[in-house]
Amino acid sequence: YPRIGEGRMSDDLKFDTEVVSELVDVVGEDKDESDLVEKDIHKLESLKNVHEQSSEIFNKIQNLQMSQNHILNNLTEDQKALGFIKESFAENVQIMKDNLKNIKERIAKLKIC
Repeated sequence: YPRIGEGRMSDDLKFDTEVVSELVDVVGEDKDESDLVEKDIHKLESLKNVHEQSSEIFNKIQNLQMSQNHILNNLTEDQKALGFIKESFAENVQIMKDNLKNIKERIAKLKIC
């Protein structure tokens, strides 16, 4: 024999079980989605860090290129200056040789006299 109210309770209980089961499924889906969102946020934060680091590296490379260009310009100017010094030094050596030759000729003339 069925118990008093058993038929009605089992229908209510069946309904409640279905609702609870649906809620568990929805919460489980939300948890899965929440985990995915958390992973996506972590990935985005990692990408942001990589982007910031690459931006810093790019700025450092630009600064290095500017420094390299400055150094190359200085080297070019220094090479020009060294070229002028070399020419001037060669002229001075020739003048000293000519002067020494003149001094030797004068000394030789003085000895003859």
